[in-house]
Amino acid sequence: MGIDLEKLDRALDRVLDAAVDSALWSVFLEEVTEATGSYAASIVRFDRLSPSTTLVTRNIASASEEYYQSGWPSSDWNLHARNLLARDGIARTQQFTPPEFLEKHDFFRFMGKHALRYSCMIEWHAVPHEMLCLGLHRTPDQEPYSDEEAAILLGIRERLMVGARMAYRISQNRVSGTISGLDIARIAAIFFDPLGRITHVNKAALPLLDRDLRVVDQELRSFDDAETAQIRRAIRSVLNHEGSVGSEHVEGVAIVRKEQPSLFLRIQRIAGEIDLFAHSAGLCVIEIPEQQRTAQPDTLRKAFGLTEQEALIAVRLCEGLSLREISEATERSYETVRTHMKSILQKTGTSRQGELIALVAKMKMYESNAA
Repeated sequence: MGIDLEKLDRALDRVLDAAVDSALWSVFLEEVTEATGSYAASIVRFDRLSPSTTLVTRNIASASEEYYQSGWPSSDWNLHARNLLARDGIARTQQFTPPEFLEKHDFFRFMGKHALRYSCMIEWHAVPHEMLCLGLHRTPDQEPYSDEEAAILLGIRERLMVGARMAYRISQNRVSGTISGLDIARIAAIFFDPLGRITHVNKAALPLLDRDLRVVDQELRSFDDAETAQIRRAIRSVLNHEGSVGSEHVEGVAIVRKEQPSLFLRIQRIAGEIDLFAHSAGLCVIEIPEQQRTAQPDTLRKAFGLTEQEALIAVRLCEGLSLREISEATERSYETVRTHMKSILQKTGTSRQGELIALVAKMKMYESNAA
C-alpha cells in the first residue's frame, strides 16, 4: 500500500487552516500527494470545469494549462466517473475504463505525455448542488489505487466536507459586509459565484430586473442575445483575470432598454483571490448613468478632512469605478491612487470598500435632507 496514514492525517489537519486561508489549499495538495504515494493532485469543480476553479500541484501546472487550452474539458474521459462519484463518493480509473483505452484513447495519450495515467477521485462539496472532486494521480509506472487504498481515501471525505462547509460560511460572512454597504447606499448590485452563477440580488437591483435584464437559471441575461454574450464574456474575463484583486479589473456592458433609460453594468471581482468555496466571487453593479448616487466631493472634504483629490477618488470609487479607471481618469499613477485610498479609509474610519460606500451613501442622504 502506498498510503502513509500518519502523513495523511497531518495533511488533513491542513484542511481547516485552508478553510480560513484559501492559499493553503495548494499546500494541502502537495502534502496529500506525498501522503498517498501519488505523483500529483488536483481539486476541480466536476459540475463545471473551469481554469478559475481548478487547483493543481506545481508539477502538473503546465498540464492543466494545456488541458484547458486544448479543449479537453468537453472530452475528458474522467467524466465517465460521474455516476460512480454520485453513488459512492469515490471512483478509480480502472472502474470505468477498459484496459485497452489506457494505451489507445486520445485522452490517456494526453495524460501520458504529462506522466499521468491512474486517478482516484473523491467527491465532496460545500453545498449539496455542487460536485467538487479531489483527484489523486499516479504515473504509468505506478500501480493503480487498490481497494484497500480506496477504502482509506473514502474515509477522508467527511473531513474534506467539514473544511468546505466552513470555508463557505466564512465566505458568506465576508461578503455580507459588502452586501450591507451596497444596500445602505441603495446601489443596485448582483453577486455571482466562481462559476458565474448568481448568488444574490440586492433590493436596489430588483426593480431594474425586467424584460430587458433578468436572471434565468442563475444566469444574468439581457433580452438581446448579443448583450447576453457580452455579459458572459465579461464575467469570464474578471473571474479568469490572473492577478486580479478586488476592483483592479472591471468589465463594462451597456444594456439598451426601449422604453427606459439604458443601464450600464460594471462587473468586477470581489476583493481577494478566487476561492473554490466562495459564496460570491464577483459582483455586477447596475448603474443608470444619468442618476447621481453619491455625495458631492465638497461634502466629504468638509466632513472628513479629505483633500480635494481624496474626495474625488472616494466619490468615483463609490460610483463603481476601479482604481485603475480612477488612475487613468485623474492621470495619476496607480500606486498614487492606492496611497490616496489608504488615506481615505483612515480618515473616514472605514476598513473596506463596502463600509466606505455605506458611509458616503449616508452623506448623500444628509445632503438630500438638508436641501
